[in-house]
Amino acid sequence: MTEDSQSLKKEAVTVSGYFDLGLRFALAIILGTGGGYWLDLKFHTLPLFLIIGLSIGATAGFLTIYRTVFPPKMTKENEGE
Repeated sequence: MTEDSQSLKKEAVTVSGYFDLGLRFALAIILGTGGGYWLDLKFHTLPLFLIIGLSIGATAGFLTIYRTVFPPKMTKENEGE
């Protein structure tokens, strides 16, 4: 292998961890909104749980992206956990 192909392979492996971020974000929003809508149908409170579920889903999606892009640093205190 040449140096260029090794470099390209290394970059592809690095980037491959980010390919599914959009899907994860969309899935979190869909699940949160769907769960909120289901609760609204069950308790007859139509926009209340839908809005709460959408907020929770969007927050979970953003946290997933944030934790993927900025992984937590390992310290000696939390290595044993």
